[in-house]
Amino acid sequence: FLDLNGPFFYKPHSADGALDQGFTVGFRVAPKHLNAKGTVHGGLFATVSDVALGYVTGKARAQQGPMLTTNLSLDYVAAAHLGDWVDVDVTIIKNGRQLALASAILRCGDRVLVSARASFMALG
Repeated sequence: FLDLNGPFFYKPHSADGALDQGFTVGFRVAPKHLNAKGTVHGGLFATVSDVALGYVTGKARAQQGPMLTTNLSLDYVAAAHLGDWVDVDVTIIKNGRQLALASAILRCGDRVLVSARASFMALG
């Protein structure tokens, strides 16, 4: 699924490349990402939001393991176009034993494209 929608890239926040210190997810807008109006399809923004929120939150957990998205909400603010580079910056709000909450901002340069929030349930 991710291969069909990506490719998605990541850049660790720490100098040593450790993912548990957080990382930014990004992608270059390709023709397959566009809707009929020539802008990024909202479903792709939802997909990359869910992926980034879940991966960043999951990697920061003391006990890593699978997580299930229990809620995902997005506010679409602006459009992205062919060739744009989109970054997803995640902020973890809570990362408890069973429940995790996080928010993300999707940007193209200085332009905010999407504000996203998600909750996750730890499995196992």
